[in-house]
Amino acid sequence: MNGVETHTCVSSLNDSVERRGRRDASVRLYKVLLAKKYLRVADASEFLLFAGNCVQNAPPANFSRRPLFPSMSATAHPRLKVKKKKLAPLEEAHELYKDPARQAQLAGLRYVPDTRPGLTRQTAPDGTFSYLTAKGEPVTDEKTLARLQAFVIPPAWTDVWISPTANAHLQVTGRDAKGRKQYIYHPTWDVTRSLTKFSRLRAFGEKLPELRQRIQQDLKRPQLDKPKVVALVLTLMDQSFIRVGNREYAKKNKSYGLTTLRDRHVQVAGSEVNFRFVGKKGVPHDVTLHDRRLARLVQKCKEIPGQHLFQYYTPDGHRTELESGDVNGYLQEVTGLSLSAKDFRTWGGTVKMVECLEAVLREEPDLPKEKVLKKAVKDVAAGLGNTPTVCSKYYIHPQVVELFHADKLIDYLRKHDADPTENDVLTPTEHMVLDMLAEV
Repeated sequence: MNGVETHTCVSSLNDSVERRGRRDASVRLYKVLLAKKYLRVADASEFLLFAGNCVQNAPPANFSRRPLFPSMSATAHPRLKVKKKKLAPLEEAHELYKDPARQAQLAGLRYVPDTRPGLTRQTAPDGTFSYLTAKGEPVTDEKTLARLQAFVIPPAWTDVWISPTANAHLQVTGRDAKGRKQYIYHPTWDVTRSLTKFSRLRAFGEKLPELRQRIQQDLKRPQLDKPKVVALVLTLMDQSFIRVGNREYAKKNKSYGLTTLRDRHVQVAGSEVNFRFVGKKGVPHDVTLHDRRLARLVQKCKEIPGQHLFQYYTPDGHRTELESGDVNGYLQEVTGLSLSAKDFRTWGGTVKMVECLEAVLREEPDLPKEKVLKKAVKDVAAGLGNTPTVCSKYYIHPQVVELFHADKLIDYLRKHDADPTENDVLTPTEHMVLDMLAEV
């Protein structure tokens, strides 16, 4: 998607209506994931807790493979024509993640992009707002007007587009005061995307040793070619959690990630590498790593002519700027899965949450659980450059919080600290996270 995305839930809807809608949609989604073997029946409480519901809303334990949406007509929700092929559950999760239209359908939503005709908002001279249909006629239906007002669209937004359908995955788009595109999604869509993303995390962790070994091999390549520079960027991402970067963000918003950094954003002194730049949403980043080999490689990249920090030489000797697509292509080639640089941040956020919880418990063992969680999430958010709310929602696997509440987290950590059979490609905490994900 273009512009800076703001994943905003429609939190201003009437509480009772929203709770009922989230409950029904979550139950439908639970049935789908259960049938696909993404979840077990025993995981109902964890799933519904993550989906924002209560335990008493859990579906019965004897769900069968009956039609998912018996009350919806085929004309209202036509079945997508998908080529059938047998996939393992984790592979199918990756296929599902690449198909947002199918995700929306499974969640009981319509996939409606803002390129389709929708409602618009107009501003009167006195500052009040009115709404027009796709045909340019005033919206007069009271139910529709109540829905539009419930969004609480910021007054500063321009070019406002509103879905004419209440069950669309995308509800509102607009441009903020800085011209950045903003989004308001259906609450169930946020839940669906997060669940699908977290279902990929185990596959990422299982592939991580192989990926790191390949990265180490490519870092030894004699020339600064594409595989070597991509391997360097992934190593920095693995250690710093810096975003991969986006050319459009760098051009329009002057916000940067690893692939869009300029030479001026990095300073190398001996074994120390310092990155200082403005990231997504204007968040300042000041990250220092201590690694002599990485410092030497970053300095070599900095010495390549041109303002862009990460460039590589093609076989015929031409300089080319590294792009985020190069990084994602490398990940997919090495792992054979549809992974992206974002999975590094999700993995890193989950692992770091475990480490931060352990540190807080060690330093303040008598601190109440909720305060321990709050402090740990705040520390993780600082490392990822996100707000604690965004970090909890998108970058920390909910099972970590469940283990902490059940007083099982420390037991997991002690088990892996004492296990001499584990390899050194993954840290003990990473082994613990992978073990945890295998039981979800």
